[in-house]
Amino acid sequence: MSGLETHGLEQIPEAERTVKTRELFPTWVAALDFWQTLVVGVTAPIVSYGLVGLISIAGKRGGAPGMALSRAVFGQRGNLLPGALIWVARWGWETINAVTGAYALIVVTLLLYQGRAGVRHVGILAVRRLLRPRARPSGRRHGLG
Repeated sequence: MSGLETHGLEQIPEAERTVKTRELFPTWVAALDFWQTLVVGVTAPIVSYGLVGLISIAGKRGGAPGMALSRAVFGQRGNLLPGALIWVARWGWETINAVTGAYALIVVTLLLYQGRAGVRHVGILAVRRLLRPRARPSGRRHGLG
């Protein structure tokens, strides 16, 4: 029997499960050997973060954000594509942060209140906590009257 699965979405019977987890490791690292994986793991962050750092030098020297300075180089129309890419990346990042935060809030709320409030009330408790007005300072310092 080969290591290639020929089934679709249906569950694979135990008797036909022939591939072990350690045999899947080359697939997970795109069929690279150990040294190739090590080289990619070391150089990819250096190149990607290095590129961001190199581009940020213009912002430091020019005293403005890099996207604002790129308008001087490419012109207003020439900066539309990079600006659109930055906009999409920003909203994608904000979406990832919001979804991750929402899941974290749900998990923490479940851990804290599951026994007392039940799973149905998790959303209500989270919204009430977020919308609760903050206490305003009275203008006096603590302990002074």
